[in-house]
Amino acid sequence: MSWPASTVLSSHELTDWELVADDGTTRPVTVPGTVTQAFPEADDADDRVWVFRTQLPDAPGDLVLDGVATSYEVIVDGTVLLRETSMHARHRLPVSGQVLEIRCLPLATATPTGKPPRARWRSAIADNSLRLIRTCLLGRMPGIAPGPPVVGPYRSVRLEGHRPSFDVALDGTTGVVSCSDACLTFSCSGATGVGIVRIPDVALWWPHTHGDPALHDVVVAGDVVTRVGFRSVTMTEGAFVVNGIALWARGAVWTPPGLLAGFPEDPWETVLLARDAGMNLLRVPGTAPYETPEFFAACDARGVMVWHDLALANLDVPHDLLDLDAEVTDLLDRAAGHPSLVAVCGGSETAQQVAMLGLDPLLWRSDFLDRRAPAVLGDRAVWIPNSPSGTGIAFRNGAGIAHYFGVGGYRLPVSDARRAEVRFASECLAFSHGEGAFVPGDQGADWDFADVTDHYATTLSRPRELIVGEVMAQVFGEWRRSQSPNRGAVMLWLRDLQPGAGWGLLRADGTPKPAWYDVRRALAPRAAWFVDEGLNGLHLHVANDRPVAWETALRLAFYRADGLRLDEVTTSVCVEPHGQWSADVEELLGRFVDVTWTYRFGPASVAAVVATVDDVVAFAYPTGPPAQVHVGEVLSVVRAGEMLVLTTNELLDAVLVGDEPVHLEPGIPVAVAFRPGPLTSPSFATSVIVPA
Repeated sequence: MSWPASTVLSSHELTDWELVADDGTTRPVTVPGTVTQAFPEADDADDRVWVFRTQLPDAPGDLVLDGVATSYEVIVDGTVLLRETSMHARHRLPVSGQVLEIRCLPLATATPTGKPPRARWRSAIADNSLRLIRTCLLGRMPGIAPGPPVVGPYRSVRLEGHRPSFDVALDGTTGVVSCSDACLTFSCSGATGVGIVRIPDVALWWPHTHGDPALHDVVVAGDVVTRVGFRSVTMTEGAFVVNGIALWARGAVWTPPGLLAGFPEDPWETVLLARDAGMNLLRVPGTAPYETPEFFAACDARGVMVWHDLALANLDVPHDLLDLDAEVTDLLDRAAGHPSLVAVCGGSETAQQVAMLGLDPLLWRSDFLDRRAPAVLGDRAVWIPNSPSGTGIAFRNGAGIAHYFGVGGYRLPVSDARRAEVRFASECLAFSHGEGAFVPGDQGADWDFADVTDHYATTLSRPRELIVGEVMAQVFGEWRRSQSPNRGAVMLWLRDLQPGAGWGLLRADGTPKPAWYDVRRALAPRAAWFVDEGLNGLHLHVANDRPVAWETALRLAFYRADGLRLDEVTTSVCVEPHGQWSADVEELLGRFVDVTWTYRFGPASVAAVVATVDDVVAFAYPTGPPAQVHVGEVLSVVRAGEMLVLTTNELLDAVLVGDEPVHLEPGIPVAVAFRPGPLTSPSFATSVIVPA
């Protein structure tokens, strides 16, 4: 049959909500939203009854609830239609009436009836009673995400008409789209069918770093109802292999924007900032709720892969007591047709928790994780049992999936990033940076992550606002080298959940911190960077993740400490598609100048080396950052419309233009986005003020 377009597409978001507290206080609220939005002062939200109320419009469709936290009843005109004790469940209910109420009950009422199995271990990350409740740990982890907790309809609540789902498969070079309604007529990329459409020689979806994230419109009765994509994915020797190409995956742990503030935001802009930073992978951790089709659509369009943990982390969750099989099925329903989902993981730090407590290393495993969940997943995405997980002791860095905090939490030198031989870091590089009172830290520890940042700022003699991005860029430079065993790195994390000096590259309001700009240079699809190899010299690396060769000219310039250019060399380079090129800079120069000042036969002769490859520029300061200068004598600042043009005639340290660290080569103008306010640098005794 052919469904009328109005029937397929009808969707009506419910508005004009009010939130009623258990003391009778009523305040307006929007949905999606949580108690925090209307009652930010309620620090006992998990222990009270809250009623979200609205009028049902005279509109067709079923009532769809995409997620309510956590124990609740759905009531229409006084009649209870549904009782639920999981924030991860989605529901579609036939409904008629006038007044809709979602009554959120105390969290303790979500505990299953009957005597649960005894906990085999306890975790310090959160209250261990949460192991029996299907709710997220974000908002309930005192040292990391202390709250407020998520209570209320944090996902969409709407009236929706018939909406078929579409799934995809790749049969050789043919794309296959199948519909949940076997009798529905639809088309995709010019091909039409009933219940199923086959598209010969279909354009494949790629991560944006390695190709075009091609998507195809699915059309029903003349209207686009969804977009789908086609790709193959496996994991071989720790590398994601997409469409037959092994790639270096890089990205960050995803934190749902606005979730703890009570007003979940559209994910598109945050995903765009991840993409613009060169990331091609976002990991949804086991501490978070399951993500939405809108999130997957944003990642599809931006060309960003998704690794999605099941909502399991740290705690001894009794898999057989709770209906976790349904969660895997529902996750795949949410992601149906979305090519961005490349991996599903059995949870976060459960295997590590067991191993670190000295228990049986296999205690965390279950029939659900070993057999049932992978069977439900099939070949839709890569199955990863746990994060971290490897052979033997689960948290060792040299095998399998690692959480690497040698550089970062454990304050080891940057050289440890190479020594650790990390194959794939699904979490790494946690630093407290930014502004504000909240600083993350491990529960019970006598230090926090501000201490970690201070350690590197002190030992490397760098300002706090610069050190995080510089250390991250150095580690990524080590791991991105073609000689490195590393095949992936995921930072902890993309965006702060609340204001403060958190782990995020983005503040809670979504604006980039200085480290975001350094990471953007390090992770760009086409990038250049230096690695100091000591007695083996200074090596330049050039990466080309794009599907076409990069044929261009390379320019190397060598500078003395006073900014005098000592020498310059140009040569042509050709970096193959999805390939790398590297060279010893002294071999390119044609003579030895002890550029790294390792042999030290005399004073250092080279203070800076600058490599320019098209519009990609890399800097190295072998003997340390430039010294202070009289800024008024060396720096020219000219406004040109919406840009600032900076020019220096001496070597300068990084200049902070707003939050962006800018490196300047003597005599070469650099244009950056105009931002009024001070320009600061470790090279400046005083700041330079840019007027509005």
